[in-house]
Amino acid sequence: MDAIRYSVIGWLVLHALARLAQVSAGGADPVGTLQGSARVHTPASLLATVQQAQLVLAAGVVGPAMYVGRYAQALRTATRRVPVVLFQHGSSGLSVAADGDWQRWLAGLGVVSLAPDSFALPDR
Repeated sequence: MDAIRYSVIGWLVLHALARLAQVSAGGADPVGTLQGSARVHTPASLLATVQQAQLVLAAGVVGPAMYVGRYAQALRTATRRVPVVLFQHGSSGLSVAADGDWQRWLAGLGVVSLAPDSFALPDR
């Protein structure tokens, strides 16, 4: 089971890196317009980025059930060490259901995931 788990996670990482390389090489045209005036996080918005992050803890990490919620409301005492995946959301933010689905899927494999909310920057 561990070999399958790591193979799937490795494939996901490689796929994401390949997509980033494609975009960096001009493989996708950016669409849309820049709005807002804020371009740099403040100490307060950086803290909010983590506090508002969507955290999914696998069952058995801090209790018998899977935890899905904000980082700020999560229990801080883990019962065991587990791998962690850091998600970076796209321009749609954390409201995209697919991100939560991926996080729950990873939790089913025993992997914790954290998706910071960079939309915490006012007038971004």
